[in-house]
Amino acid sequence: MKMNIKKITRTLFLFLLLAPAPLFADDLDDILADPESININRTWNIDCSDAVQVAILTLLESLDAINLLENDFYLRTNFLNTRSLLDYPEFYSDWYNPRERSFGMYLFYNQTSRMRFTRSSDSINSYLSVGPGGFTNSLQAVIRKLMRMAPEEFPFEATVAEDLLALIANFTVQERRFGLMFDWSRPYNKWFLQVKFPWYYLERNYFVGPSEEAEIRDIITGLGITSTPSEEKKFQDDHLISDKFGIGDTRVELDYMIYDNCGWQVRAGGMATLPTALKFVSGLRGSSFTKLKDRPVFDLCLLNPKEVVTPAGMQALQEEGLPFIFAVLDDLSAILLDQNMGNNGHLGLGLVLYTRGCLGSFIPRPWADKIKIQSRISGEYLLPNTDTKCFIPFNNAQEFQGRDFTDDDEAEENFEFITQVITDRFFPFVFRARVSPGFIFHWSTKYMYEGKKWGFYVGGDTYIRTPERITNIKAPCNIVNTLMIHKAEKSFVYQSKLMGGITYSVHRPYREWTLSLNGDKTFISSGIGKDYMITFNMDVRF
Repeated sequence: MKMNIKKITRTLFLFLLLAPAPLFADDLDDILADPESININRTWNIDCSDAVQVAILTLLESLDAINLLENDFYLRTNFLNTRSLLDYPEFYSDWYNPRERSFGMYLFYNQTSRMRFTRSSDSINSYLSVGPGGFTNSLQAVIRKLMRMAPEEFPFEATVAEDLLALIANFTVQERRFGLMFDWSRPYNKWFLQVKFPWYYLERNYFVGPSEEAEIRDIITGLGITSTPSEEKKFQDDHLISDKFGIGDTRVELDYMIYDNCGWQVRAGGMATLPTALKFVSGLRGSSFTKLKDRPVFDLCLLNPKEVVTPAGMQALQEEGLPFIFAVLDDLSAILLDQNMGNNGHLGLGLVLYTRGCLGSFIPRPWADKIKIQSRISGEYLLPNTDTKCFIPFNNAQEFQGRDFTDDDEAEENFEFITQVITDRFFPFVFRARVSPGFIFHWSTKYMYEGKKWGFYVGGDTYIRTPERITNIKAPCNIVNTLMIHKAEKSFVYQSKLMGGITYSVHRPYREWTLSLNGDKTFISSGIGKDYMITFNMDVRF
């Protein structure tokens, strides 16, 4: 059956209006801490009569749309866990003499193909209610009723919406980081000072596998909806991709040689991660998403049954509804995609221990003298700081059960209630709060072969971070008591990697150059995606 452009537009709009989710694949810290600037339990401006309100509530009730709003759309609101570039083992040079000054410049590429929304899930259905049950089942029930009430506007199979939502449930977030890490170190007798910081490009985007993408395109094509490559690219850049370029935090280490004998060295000291992260530019490929102080409000009066069927009424609904839907998507992107360049302003303090030894100390053979064992162990505490967080309120089903939406005398109160619920379901609260990121434990060990010019190494790396804690939310007490704080906190993180590299050294008078190619791959993780890192390192000692 052919569909004209008008029907296509209306069909797509109605479906998007009832399913405001990411159907396609400046900073949060800039938000003011003033809770009064956010729409909380306010009186909504309603410019339609009591009779129209009754008609709209009757329509929503007949479509089971009120039952739909009883379900949460957001299941969590935590920002996604990522690992600081300063904690990757490739950026700690192994081919050095602690009695020499050195400078290093490391070109790197890091990618996480599927980030974790929770400790065990990398699919968006663990973050949004787009999987089986709850919100999705209620949405499918609404769509079926719409198809029965207006079959000419929905001339497709009832399973189309179900199939599309099932494919959306497997969406994930990808992250890519590309740039340079700079390293400078200098000895002072037995003391050793080391400073490093990155300049890099950060990009995040929504992603779904090729097979799911092909199925989504088939479904959309089957509805008679087409778009040009330039239109698709603009939509992706505007809503599905976030990127920026800048400088990250700075790591400073100062340690002391506490043991140096028979080929073995032990250094111990302190470390600090300074919050120097700064964004230079954003939107090079995608967009920079920012949460608004005022959450958008959808005007329910536009659903007046007598006017919405007219061309003017449909046009007004589109002009109001489509920006609202895109605001839902952009709000989600501000949480999931708009990642800061560093540790969100948290100062890190910790202890570090280096050990380096030679196998020749145990095996008196010439080949054993070339095999070295090096370890780095650190513990760091990220100090609490005020940060911006997103929250959803508790879903109190009794608020719905205690209302009679068919009672004309309660129409105005019910109308305001539904208007507020729509905003609360699709736009989490944004408040400043005291955030304690927790404690970080990092341990890496490398087994190295050091020849006259060539060398290589293999090893393992373990990274652990304790769960995040949120306290002292800057909001009215009656609002704080309704927030699901634990759903806004980052989870426990565990990551285990295998790593390796190859190196080539060039000896010159008063200079020694070392070039190396390094990489690692995550094979066990919890609460954080399985990423990989590739680096090309250049170190010079003088």
